[in-house]
Amino acid sequence: MTIAIAVPMLTGIAAALLAQAPAHDFPCERLRADILEVRDGFGAATGPALGAVRVRRNAVLLDQTFGLVAETFTLADDDLATAGGTMPPIVFQKYRAGEALLFCTQMRRDNLFGAGEGSHQYALRCLADRDGDGAYESFSRRIRLVRIESGRGPPAPAAAPEAVEQVALAAPVRLVSRAGLDLREGGYKPRARSRITVRNVDGGNVEIRFSDGISLMPAGVEDHILEAAETIVSVPMTNGAEVPILGRRFRFARQGGRWTAAVLDGDGRPPRLHCAGSVVETGDTFTILTPGGQTVVARREFDRRPQP
Repeated sequence: MTIAIAVPMLTGIAAALLAQAPAHDFPCERLRADILEVRDGFGAATGPALGAVRVRRNAVLLDQTFGLVAETFTLADDDLATAGGTMPPIVFQKYRAGEALLFCTQMRRDNLFGAGEGSHQYALRCLADRDGDGAYESFSRRIRLVRIESGRGPPAPAAAPEAVEQVALAAPVRLVSRAGLDLREGGYKPRARSRITVRNVDGGNVEIRFSDGISLMPAGVEDHILEAAETIVSVPMTNGAEVPILGRRFRFARQGGRWTAAVLDGDGRPPRLHCAGSVVETGDTFTILTPGGQTVVARREFDRRPQP
């Protein structure tokens, strides 16, 4: 069996990428050689209503998500915006390649891009307006997919970087901004997610686990946080006391021999965007938004230094 995947551009070099980076921000200048997604902000936080929860192992105190918002575009010409008339509009999103802003799609539409040999072996198709008249007359294929053969054997050598080839469109096209379009045909919905759970209870002390990262699956599908960085904090519980922990306030109460805990401010650690919308900070992690995937780096990597 043969499958194709997009190569994670930054996997395996996270520590080197962040070596000697300041602890208060992300080293965006280190990302200039990569094509990255661009997000414009976050939707409103969603999650269960806050309230007192019995303190016991694995109890969930907070499970909150923030949708990643990106401006979406489609073709102004309705005849080219759909393939076959019944398919959804072709959707473009902003990407960055160094300082250049690109408008690319992950959708494969032969009526626009053609069905030539190798045309489906790339993750992105990016429009180009080379004469600056506002219409896009060509496109380039970016991020070659790597074919992996099932079975054992030596790993394939890394492919050499390819020159960007411009392919002429049958006719120039224009883009229009249109909200509410799905960025991916496969239904994946990237969003920032924070979970706070009880890890352990020992008498009057409780260990609280903070998990932050990116989730992908749409609503209603079993989900988890991808490569989440976990932080464990142990605190004593005092009846009626408000305790600040990692930017959030907790209230502990003892009722009939049982402890309860409530998170008083769910948005105490809201996610942030860095690097013109290509890096998401969630808790103690930074997620680099690569086409077709993400690379997650823990904040603790900031403190690592190359060994002499």
